[in-house]
Amino acid sequence: MDPLTLVIYAIHCAEKSFHGVLSVVAPAAYQLCYADLSL
Repeated sequence: MDPLTLVIYAIHCAEKSFHGVLSVVAPAAYQLCYADLSL
C-alpha cells in the first residue's frame, strides 16, 4: 500500500465515523429542540 492510498483510506474511515456520530447526534439534538419548542 502506497502512502497516498493509506491517506485516502484514513480520510474515508474518518468520514464514515463522523457520519456515524452525526446520524446519532442529529436526531437527538432535533428532539431536544422540538421538545423545547413544544413546551
